[in-house]
Amino acid sequence: MKKRILIVGVDDDENRKVAQKIEATSQPIRKLANLLYTNKTILVPSAYLDCPWMHKHIIALQQEASEVLFLVSMNNKKRYPPGFARVFQVPRKGGIVSHVSRKAKKTKEQAELELMEIGCLPPYLSIEFEEKISNQ
Repeated sequence: MKKRILIVGVDDDENRKVAQKIEATSQPIRKLANLLYTNKTILVPSAYLDCPWMHKHIIALQQEASEVLFLVSMNNKKRYPPGFARVFQVPRKGGIVSHVSRKAKKTKEQAELELMEIGCLPPYLSIEFEEKISNQ
């Protein structure tokens, strides 16, 4: 079985944009309400984070992942459950997503603190988008 990067984030548009960069494709990744498997990534819908009874399904996905990428948006106030990343046995990384064209609702320090609270250790990836993400 091919191992992929599991992308978990609170903003579906940002998750798809990051996956598109990892896939190195110019074609946008389609928007779905379900799990989406691409060549190199597995995208988890943010609705899975909203529902506590769906957390076990995200955790089970680590069997198919080489690593987990937890994304925190500086433009979104939603949060992860405390200690959520600690249950994953595969390597886990944290990423902070920001947009040049949007006003941030969090500071970088708040985003880093959120990643520490869920169990991701530094260094964190800094992902910055210049253009506004469009809903597709």
